[in-house]
Amino acid sequence: PGLAAVVDVKGVTGPVDHVTVNGMGGADTVDASGLEAGAVTLTLNGGGGADVLTSSEGDDVVNGGTETDTINVSGAAAAGGVTLLPSGGDDTVNVDGNGTGPAGVRFDATQRIGTLNVRNGGVATLTPGGGKVLTVTSLDVTGTGTLNLGNNVLVIDYSGVSPVGRVQSLLKSGFNAGAWNGRGIISSLANASAFALGYAEASAVAPGGTFAGQNVDATSVVVKFTRYGDANLDGAVNATDFALLAGNFGRAGRLWNNGDFNYDERV
Repeated sequence: PGLAAVVDVKGVTGPVDHVTVNGMGGADTVDASGLEAGAVTLTLNGGGGADVLTSSEGDDVVNGGTETDTINVSGAAAAGGVTLLPSGGDDTVNVDGNGTGPAGVRFDATQRIGTLNVRNGGVATLTPGGGKVLTVTSLDVTGTGTLNLGNNVLVIDYSGVSPVGRVQSLLKSGFNAGAWNGRGIISSLANASAFALGYAEASAVAPGGTFAGQNVDATSVVVKFTRYGDANLDGAVNATDFALLAGNFGRAGRLWNNGDFNYDERV
């Protein structure tokens, strides 16, 4: 206990057993990338150290533990993907198909991580439920990667330059003229006429420092599943939203909270 370890897990499809790897207190490296989907049901627990955990090709369950870890999800993950449990550190999560097929990670509860990188073939999903908030310190979605927020909320608790322009670009790509099947940030529950993903600087829509039940500050960007027209992201479309739109009508360089509801930066 407390000593760093390197564990290499391999195997092929066979009778399904359950294997749990507990990292305990050391800075461990656990690599299950050589384990085929269906070989075992795998749970990885990082424990107390700053670990590097690499999932198998199956429906693993991963808990980073109490420190800041690196969690790699790669290869041809099974349909359900890897479930990432809430943990204590601002973990870096890399979701990358590596050109071999899809790689999926799912967040089934409100939680905070560090950097979320979703690359070619990667799919990160905040499962539907409407009450979940995924907080990240930075977000990078590239190539054919996709972040599916369902009917939930994303908070980017950034430092330095605001990523709001990049978020707008990822939403425009995911929106795909209302089909919501593009690359970038999408919602499988959005459509062309009623529901979408609104976004804003937290300072513009959460002056009290709370958004969706989470503490936010002036260096946060929020993304929320809501109705088209809900400029201030309070869940309703009313005269307040109309005033925000009217005050920006005909202007360029606008955001959702200014009345740009199709991500073209114009009202």
